[in-house]
Amino acid sequence: MAAMLNVGDEFSTWAEFSEALEAFQEAHHVELSKVTSKTVANENRQLPQNVDKFPEEHIYRAVKFGCIHHGKPRSRSTGIRGNHASFKMGCPAEIYISSDRKKRKLVIKTLNNNHNHEVNEEVLKLSPSKRILGGDFLEEASSRTRYTMEVCVDSVESAVNAEDGGASRLELCGNLMEGGTTPTLGLLRVVKQKVRIPVYVMIRPRGGDFLYSITERQVMMADLCLAKEEGADGIVLGALTEDGRIDKDLCMELIVLARPLPVTFHRAFDMVEDPSQALEDVISLGCERLLTSGCDSTVLEGLPTLKKLAEQARGRITIVPGGGINERNLPRVLEGTGAREFHCSASSFKQSGMAYRNTAVCMGGALRPPEFGYKVASTDRVRTLNQIAESTVQWSVY
Repeated sequence: MAAMLNVGDEFSTWAEFSEALEAFQEAHHVELSKVTSKTVANENRQLPQNVDKFPEEHIYRAVKFGCIHHGKPRSRSTGIRGNHASFKMGCPAEIYISSDRKKRKLVIKTLNNNHNHEVNEEVLKLSPSKRILGGDFLEEASSRTRYTMEVCVDSVESAVNAEDGGASRLELCGNLMEGGTTPTLGLLRVVKQKVRIPVYVMIRPRGGDFLYSITERQVMMADLCLAKEEGADGIVLGALTEDGRIDKDLCMELIVLARPLPVTFHRAFDMVEDPSQALEDVISLGCERLLTSGCDSTVLEGLPTLKKLAEQARGRITIVPGGGINERNLPRVLEGTGAREFHCSASSFKQSGMAYRNTAVCMGGALRPPEFGYKVASTDRVRTLNQIAESTVQWSVY
């Protein structure tokens, strides 16, 4: 069995896929840590992992690994000390697979295997049986994985800088000055060529409010399908009704189109009339994450609401604080919410390279953004935020 797995690979049975996983684990120095199964319906439910074939309904599974590069030998009986460092270093592997209704096969939809540290040769000399993590550790590690830093970007330069700085995931947008809109397919294609970390694509047809017309809904659905074809690793979406509630009908249509990709409900949530009810609606839709500033201008101002949302969620969805996160407020946000994921732009202003400048003309509208400069994600700022989060989020697995 080949040790390489690629997006698009097909398998007739779960047993055949499991055989490929074994070779993949050995080749890439990872150990299976978690397998979850979800349906495109409203609920997320655990399914038997030992079935030979997938059920007929459309189901996808997230297969997660922890790398073993940082494991430390303990004794002959226990093998290695565990690889919780790999979760902190940002190198768990993830493989999303889905059943194919027509072919009745398993298809790899997305695959990420990104190692961000040096190999511990001492561990790799151990036999595979000594490297396998114990069940107790796996159970704890799966519930105590490292924090995830998501950086919103609207250019290839920002995407590369964010990855270089240690970002775990990208939210790819266009027009960040308007809060982010759907990026071009060209931008998505090139970003996917340049980075290895997951790229979640914003589906938002314009700036402004989140109440969409029939034609705008058609655009969103078309954009989403095209983003999937271009290799998006996840989808970011959101829509509201005119009375400030979650537009469950539209969102469900989009989520069904998005599957098997994970879905984040974006900061349209911050404009709802009743955050508590809106949270239940987002959870019922089956979204994996909710990006929110706590229904206020910044996460710091929305911190009390963020705390309430986290308590109400009770682990049913990942609450991702985002909106104005910087080096000064990040520790307070992480400590105050207990969040293990956060969202930021980590940007800095970059001067234009233009020598001739006509300052009498402005290409933008009322906001009048600077014509001879623009913002890009800063590698140094991303790295600094990573370090702050590392020192704030302390793990005590052992």
